[in-house]
Amino acid sequence: TLTINKSGTGEGIVTGANTYNQGTVVSATAIAGTGSTFSGWSGDCNTNGQVTMNSNKTCTATFTKNTYTLNYSANTNGTIAGIASQTVNYGNSGSTVTATPSLGYHFTSWSDGSTTNPRIDTNVTSNKSVSASFAINTYSITSSSGPNGTISPSGETTKNYNSSQAYNITPNIGYHVANVLVNSISQGTVSFYTFNNINTNNTISVTFAADSDATKPTVTAFTIPSTANSLTIPISSFTVSDNVSVTGYMITESESTPSIISDAWSSISQTEYTFPSQGSKILYAWAKDASNNISSSLNAKVNITLPAIVTPPANSGGGGGGGGSSSGGVISYPRATNDGSRTSTSTTSSINSNNTNNTNNTNNTNNTNNTNNTNNTNNTNNTNNTNNTNAVNSGSNSPASTDPKALEKTRLEAKQFVATEKQLVTKVNNTLAESLSGRLLLQVENKGEAWYVNPKDKLKYYLGTPDLAFSVMRTQGIGITNSNLEKIKIANYNLANSLDSDGDGLSDAFEDAISSNKYSKDADGDGYDDYTELANNFDLLKGGGARLDYDNTFTKNQGGKIFLQVESKGEAWYVNPLTNIRYYLGSPDDAYSLMRDLSLGITNDNLRKIGVGNVE
Repeated sequence: TLTINKSGTGEGIVTGANTYNQGTVVSATAIAGTGSTFSGWSGDCNTNGQVTMNSNKTCTATFTKNTYTLNYSANTNGTIAGIASQTVNYGNSGSTVTATPSLGYHFTSWSDGSTTNPRIDTNVTSNKSVSASFAINTYSITSSSGPNGTISPSGETTKNYNSSQAYNITPNIGYHVANVLVNSISQGTVSFYTFNNINTNNTISVTFAADSDATKPTVTAFTIPSTANSLTIPISSFTVSDNVSVTGYMITESESTPSIISDAWSSISQTEYTFPSQGSKILYAWAKDASNNISSSLNAKVNITLPAIVTPPANSGGGGGGGGSSSGGVISYPRATNDGSRTSTSTTSSINSNNTNNTNNTNNTNNTNNTNNTNNTNNTNNTNNTNNTNAVNSGSNSPASTDPKALEKTRLEAKQFVATEKQLVTKVNNTLAESLSGRLLLQVENKGEAWYVNPKDKLKYYLGTPDLAFSVMRTQGIGITNSNLEKIKIANYNLANSLDSDGDGLSDAFEDAISSNKYSKDADGDGYDDYTELANNFDLLKGGGARLDYDNTFTKNQGGKIFLQVESKGEAWYVNPLTNIRYYLGSPDDAYSLMRDLSLGITNDNLRKIGVGNVE
């Protein structure tokens, strides 16, 4: 019988163990396992594993596990902690090694791509040699300055360990360094600072103060047109001189010196101004400097006369869109009384395309609130309209109708008018539509028809009557929460034909909309009337000098939009895109009057480059 044994640290397979006849020569075999090596035979076998069976025999095959070498090294700016050269049996693990960076450096990676540190190589199956790499530490220095001066370099600068960085501080003319803070510690009024041996992140900030200055700025030029047919007028010149520097510009309709802390100050001179209404106006130009010296004003006058405003022609009289030779259409509206109710009495506005010499009507076309115009009878010079019972008026003299038949008739005429206008739009100018987005437009060559350009679809919507204006306001309005609406500055615009119970200059409907007390001139009892507080951006209800918290960042994206309050009674507001101030649209008459007051004159040629929206 042949017996074969295995010995050693390795693994393997042996064959040949069996019972044999006398004299048989047997060759035993030994095959090493994975990670092991066959070392040789011992016992009764020779070195080749052969044995002659002349008695019972025993052979032993020896297997040894493979061993591997792990070598660890460090590149420049670091060392290796642990056993740098290790011998490890197959499948076993090495011991822990750590790549240690030099001062001011940090470990980045091993040459085999590993970023583990410390590292242990496990289940070793081959030799391995790796090196550790290191990089220098970097640190940031953030610099900033207040207004009226600079620091250089500005912003964030990245620097290597142990390096230096210098900063120059320069005040504007008329200013000096007030304080320099390095890591929140004052360095005084230095004009130069250097960070040396940098080994951490740092900050440096500087503030400036105005030099002593008692000289007021001087407004040297302020020019506006003497007449205009739009509420928005250009400012052709507004220049100021000062011995140091000008920091603010303002235009007011009041000759009183403005407050130095007013929100109306602008860092640049204005190029246009928008009035709330037409008429003879005076503008006052002001300037201030860094020492809060306010100039004397320079004023200029302008007379604003809006184009004649008439209702669109109806088809019943044959005049159509103004091209017929006989009398135009007739549209009736009830008047609004001072208490906000509506009477059943209506007046008639007629359009006569051949009214060549009706001088009284011509002179009263824009007198929108003159009740004497409602019975302009027996105009003997009117060659084709000898009994024209009413002068042509609009604005607040064209209030909303409560007669369903009249409303339906008006809406049908408006749809026909809009359908005709659509045919006149031959090619849309998207650039023009975009530039007039959110604006209220008034045709200066036609009959004063008013339009609203919706910022969403860039189409113009017809505002021919109070009811249509109110309908556009509702159908094109966007829901808004009270918290967002309160971020937009309010215009203290006095609504036409509206009751003002407390006589504070704000109508009852307007005060209801802003949750003020319509029966008290001073809702918060702080000694200032509500109109004055609102005009100067103070909270009407809180008192104690609390300001209204407007959000200019939010507001600048809302120009030209119509908003409907979703948390209240659905009150409507229009945001003037020129000023980003919101106006209350209380009723159809209010909406109609306001939209005409804020409108921009436009020629037919330009108007018909903008697409037309439907009458809902």
